[in-house]
Amino acid sequence: MKDKRHCFLYDADEEGKLLVPVPIFEEAPDGEWTARGNRAEERVISREEFIEVLEYIQELKSGMPLFEIIRTYFRSPKEVCVTAFGDPELDWLIRLETRAQEYGVLPYDGGQLDQPLYVLEAFDIITIARALFQIKREEVADAVKEKQDRLDGLKAKVNQLRNKGVNRING
Repeated sequence: MKDKRHCFLYDADEEGKLLVPVPIFEEAPDGEWTARGNRAEERVISREEFIEVLEYIQELKSGMPLFEIIRTYFRSPKEVCVTAFGDPELDWLIRLETRAQEYGVLPYDGGQLDQPLYVLEAFDIITIARALFQIKREEVADAVKEKQDRLDGLKAKVNQLRNKGVNRING
């Protein structure tokens, strides 16, 4: 897996920089900004500079989520690993929310009103984010199933036509 990824944690030079292909964008006639084919500018950049590039692309792509930008524009020839962009407190809050859901208990003594406000707000955001990802996963699964159903229907029609042709020849 390491051979397929750029990672600011493990692959960066002594200055914390990596050689990363940065996509070149141009404005299309309809006003949309699009990446120009597979062309990219090879740049040696730090993690902070990479975040600036992501934010710039996010402006061009009307608020596209940063994770989606990485998955869309930084996959070739190597995907940029997001591990270096984690926040220890965010990781802690996600684990805390997961445990609260899993065990059905709040993280601190008392009821909901006794919990720190930032924890409750973080739980709300995490719950919404998970729901959105679940919706997206279901949409993708439904689209794949729909395509498979159409393909199965076409295969059945082809087999039906073949059988008719064979029956005519043998009949």
